[in-house]
Amino acid sequence: MERAVDILHQIDESKLHPRHYMASLLNEASACGLISENDHARIQADLLGILAKQCEKWSNGESASAPVEIAQNIMNSIVFTISIQLKTYTSPDMAAESLKIEPLSEIYKCGQDLIRKRLAIVKKLQESIINKILDTKNVYYKSTIVGGINGFFKLYNTNYSAHEIHITADYPVFAGRPELDGIEFIESYLKCIEAENTFCIQFDSINIDRLLCVLTKDYINIPMNIFEYVMLSAIGLTLLKKNPAELNLSKSDIEKLYMIFFNKTDEEIFNILKKATIILCENDLLPDITKQYLEVTLYNFVPSISNATQFDTLNKVFLPSC
Repeated sequence: MERAVDILHQIDESKLHPRHYMASLLNEASACGLISENDHARIQADLLGILAKQCEKWSNGESASAPVEIAQNIMNSIVFTISIQLKTYTSPDMAAESLKIEPLSEIYKCGQDLIRKRLAIVKKLQESIINKILDTKNVYYKSTIVGGINGFFKLYNTNYSAHEIHITADYPVFAGRPELDGIEFIESYLKCIEAENTFCIQFDSINIDRLLCVLTKDYINIPMNIFEYVMLSAIGLTLLKKNPAELNLSKSDIEKLYMIFFNKTDEEIFNILKKATIILCENDLLPDITKQYLEVTLYNFVPSISNATQFDTLNKVFLPSC
């Protein structure tokens, strides 16, 4: 079946790179004829003008230039900031049009304002997570959410390094490390943490600790994702019509799960998981962001379950209780 042609929008949004949005937008807009060579040259000249002003600020008014490495970093920050604003338009075509008709300095200023607003929102998000943070012995969990993110806030500079993250974000989220920069990375990362934390705090921390000790007694010192194993245990118990809150799958339970998943296609495995997740989401205590996260990440479980049923290692996926 041939793909339908979008006659309303010339730029294919799927070709735009989330981390290099402005550059990819200019490339696609040029290819579509929305941005001319003259437009492109003017935009590049305007970028250099903004760079000169930012370098002058950086040098406290002493010079409109800076060492090459610093100037390049400031330019990356400028492009990132402009990209933040360009992403707010309802379509890439409109974003490209704004580059043609709006002063680039104004787009940059709007981007700076937007970053500061999002920074304030992210700080409140972190605060709300900390207020209900999962009580776990894993050292990476709290140290990243509290200390690591605080380190980002302390080092983040919207004027000269808006694209930088500064921290390693050691605790891994189940959805995978966001392929983003600056405030966009921290915002996406913390939203994943929020969803996972909100799910995990529905369970007794003692039960979670007992579950993770099955994986390794040293889980407290390993940067591992907690949500993954809690979610799998809850799903497994739900499929067996047992209380998911206990997180206490037995060896015989896992044998029954093996029969449920044996010889199933990836699609069939996904549908089985989805039905169990729908039952789990009947809990009114789970906010929409958590329910959406469960839905979006659900397929991530499929490969490990599929492989485990083939090699009879399902007890490494659905952990049996001690």
